[in-house]
Amino acid sequence: MLSAQRVDATDGLVEVEPAAQRRALEELRSRYPADLAGSVPEALAWHQREAEACLREKNGPAALCHLLHSRWEWWLFSGGRPP
Repeated sequence: MLSAQRVDATDGLVEVEPAAQRRALEELRSRYPADLAGSVPEALAWHQREAEACLREKNGPAALCHLLHSRWEWWLFSGGRPP
């Protein structure tokens, strides 16, 4: 699921179309809602960790994106919700 690939009949890897990935995720979420539902604190903490990793890699734009998303205020003003 995370690699966006699947094993084909010859045991090789082939790309999975985004629409098929989306359908698979929706099916998994309907079957296992508690297992695939992250809490707001978990999502914020993940973004904080990713921002720190991006800073270590000297990837400023990605770090900024994650830093913005690691703040609860972002979700209030953006009208969104954590992933």
